[in-house]
Amino acid sequence: MHFLVSRDILRKELSIAQSVVEKKTTIPILVNVLLKVEGGFLKIVATDLDVTYHSRVPVEVKKEGSATVMASKLSEIFSLLPDGDVEVNLKDHGKLHIGAQNVNYDLSVLPEEDYPKVPYVEEKRGIEVDFKMLQDGLLRTLPSVSMEEYRYQLGGVCFKVEEKNLELASTDGHRLSRVVIKCKIKDKYTFEESIIPRKACAELARLDGEETVIICNFDQFSAFILNERQIIARKLQAKFPDYKNYLMDRGDKTFTIERSKLYDAVRRVSVISLGKYYGIRFLLTKGKLVLDGSHPDIGEAIEQLEVDYSGEQFQITFNAKYLIDFLSTLSDTTIEVYFKDMKAKATFIPKEENIDHIYILMPMTV
Repeated sequence: MHFLVSRDILRKELSIAQSVVEKKTTIPILVNVLLKVEGGFLKIVATDLDVTYHSRVPVEVKKEGSATVMASKLSEIFSLLPDGDVEVNLKDHGKLHIGAQNVNYDLSVLPEEDYPKVPYVEEKRGIEVDFKMLQDGLLRTLPSVSMEEYRYQLGGVCFKVEEKNLELASTDGHRLSRVVIKCKIKDKYTFEESIIPRKACAELARLDGEETVIICNFDQFSAFILNERQIIARKLQAKFPDYKNYLMDRGDKTFTIERSKLYDAVRRVSVISLGKYYGIRFLLTKGKLVLDGSHPDIGEAIEQLEVDYSGEQFQITFNAKYLIDFLSTLSDTTIEVYFKDMKAKATFIPKEENIDHIYILMPMTV
């Protein structure tokens, strides 16, 4: 294996690959990335057996071949090399030589034969989605994915298709985020509901340079097929909770507010909050919303905002972090807020034209 490649092109792909590989494993080769040169391209494969990343980049091929090398070190080396072309050559003595200007490395390798067999999709069938819209939806739903291992079925984002819409949903039991985006169904494809693990969704959210993505299911996997990349994730074998009823019955107490005003106010008031006191009280009176955050050992913060509320006086307390997680993913827009009572859920609906998003938040008990 011998090729020349632009440092910047390969650096980007290796950065993604090294974030996919298993960091703590008893299988040594899983910390490696597979490099395979053929047909004018360098093919890159990284996996932790649950999430697999495929990519290929054009290179100047001197000799075809393959090898696996430690992903973290290869990525770090390419991030530090000087600008320009890099020569990569698998030497006869079994070392991978990397050279750029006056900098040279020789890295230990393992053969391709030792690398696990990983899934790959040849045929591009499935649903087609604008990639930027998918990333926007993932960034809005990822914060609500449960981090608790015992809630296995909540450890990812639920993907399901209804008519010509892709619906994304996540919940950790305290909040629910649901996003709907348009999709195209290719070749009358039937898309089965799937729960995509957090890691795969996070990797999709950080990719750039893509316009559309084709999503399909096969066996135990879901595949996200891009131009020269694929991310294939082992689906969570669980049933996602039926959340449709939670989207209904929003309550009769409502007001609208600009996202930027609410976001800034929540951040300011939450400075005082800490630990089990990380809550913000919403006190609604006619025409006013008062945000109140306090801690017995630190102090209190209060901010008043003008809102179009005309109902009876009402108060409810929310986890400040959950509010910030939600508001930080939005562009500047107006938000409709609905309440039923101080012990029931609140519903937040951003009134953006390009995306359908509902965020449901349970109150804190004080």
